[in-house]
Amino acid sequence: MNTYFKQSLLASAVTLALVACGGGGSSDSGTPVVTALTLSGTAATGAAIANAPVNAKCGTGTGTATTAANGSFTIAITGGALPCVIEVRPTAGGALRSVADGSGGGSVSINITPLTELVAAKMAGGSPADLFTTFDAAAQAKVTPAAVSAAIAAIISALQGVVDLTGVHPMRDALVIGNPLDQKLDALQAALVAAQTSLAEVVTAVGSSGSSTAPVATILHPAAASCAGFRSGKYRVINPHEVGHDAAYISHLITVDAAAMKISDDLDATHRQIAISPVTGSACKFTVPGDFGTSTVLVSRSGIAVVLSTLSTGQTRTSIVVPEQSLPLSELAGTWNHLDYDRASTTAAYAPSAGVATIDATGAITASSDCIGLNACTVNAPPFEKFTVNAGGGFNIGTGAAAARAFAFKTGTGKVSMFIIDPATGAFTVATKQAALSLPAVGDVAKFFDFSIGSNGVAGALSDTTTTVKTIDTVAASYTRERASDGRIDGFTLDKPRAGVRYRAAGTSPVTGGGSLSYPEVLVLPLPDTGITINTSVAPTQNFFGVSIVHP
Repeated sequence: MNTYFKQSLLASAVTLALVACGGGGSSDSGTPVVTALTLSGTAATGAAIANAPVNAKCGTGTGTATTAANGSFTIAITGGALPCVIEVRPTAGGALRSVADGSGGGSVSINITPLTELVAAKMAGGSPADLFTTFDAAAQAKVTPAAVSAAIAAIISALQGVVDLTGVHPMRDALVIGNPLDQKLDALQAALVAAQTSLAEVVTAVGSSGSSTAPVATILHPAAASCAGFRSGKYRVINPHEVGHDAAYISHLITVDAAAMKISDDLDATHRQIAISPVTGSACKFTVPGDFGTSTVLVSRSGIAVVLSTLSTGQTRTSIVVPEQSLPLSELAGTWNHLDYDRASTTAAYAPSAGVATIDATGAITASSDCIGLNACTVNAPPFEKFTVNAGGGFNIGTGAAAARAFAFKTGTGKVSMFIIDPATGAFTVATKQAALSLPAVGDVAKFFDFSIGSNGVAGALSDTTTTVKTIDTVAASYTRERASDGRIDGFTLDKPRAGVRYRAAGTSPVTGGGSLSYPEVLVLPLPDTGITINTSVAPTQNFFGVSIVHP
């Protein structure tokens, strides 16, 4: 935006006046040229988008223009009719879209900004670019006054606490340097910088957020300077080792101040703050002092973290830390894979198991099966428990004191995972919705932290692992990889024994320096787009529950 803005407004006003009175030329017969639809406004990101092409596709007609130095534009479409979608393509930075609802012709004020891109994503329920590319009858039917109003309301809710859009119409309000709408654009740009995220990531989150704006809020929280995944906000800490000890801490809340690098325990009446320190040379790895020694915190790119706490006994306990999100029951609808580490009581040993469950939009479990290795799953007989919303956060499974606690997390790409703890026994479950997996490419390198929990609930040593994909078989949907530390080669088959699960058969591999190394049969459950992968043993002679955290 710049000092030419007022001049441009005057120029636009003159242009519109000429169009309205038939100025700007006439036909040979003296009949004025009538323009049925005129779209005019400003394209800006906070600064004006100058000298950029603007294209409009409408219910009837198309049109083009080029923005002026201050971002203003006017598109006249002879015989044009609403609704329309408009796109600007800056010389630097990504394209932005906006929509104009309604029907028929006339003169319409329409801005194109990052805020209108968010509104378009919400209204389309997906990509604004796709909306523009294929503006067919189905797409046009989405651009109604009611849909646009609902989308604006959703964006106001999603940006709450980041940018206050109350009383602002992103599309149609005047966009003047320093005015309220211009200030909102500046505030959004500042929030993106503080969160170490991009407009494209937020647009994806908006388009895939469904009935919840929680994923948008999660990725817009300010991030720590050393780790984009470690953001300010509320987190749910799930502690299986607190079962039978301190019930209040089985699934409690903490508050993170990523800018100050402080954590406070919401159960602590004094709101004591604890400093968290980055580990030099290891991104998104932190240490936190505790009552029983220093804990290691490993933060994934999604913000889900794993904490390893070594007690005075020398034993290491594990906690999972999940950004707190309020998701409706409808988000649970679907068929889920789950890997479990079960036990019958607080003194019994843990044992791995797996299964499949189907949940409907009301939270009812409508089908359930137990699965062992590659064997056919055993269908369980109803009745089944039901998920209900817990007023304190997350969900209950079942009722009363026996109810398990479940906490769902939705990524910015719309993928949902769930973490479940049984407060009576300490048994825990990790689940995600079934979806086909994709093969990696030869040469892909994965770097991740890796550890396993044993049958006594104690975590083993933490390793920092690097693997490289060596071969792929597209027919068998399988690949092999080599571990950098010792040259071990193992292999996985995708979507075996069911969609969304990887399988590794037991095997033996030569290793660097001679000799060989055996590895066990495992089922692997990637939690999509989180940076977290869970694996469990299959053979009865093995017993572990493994966790991997990808280096961000």
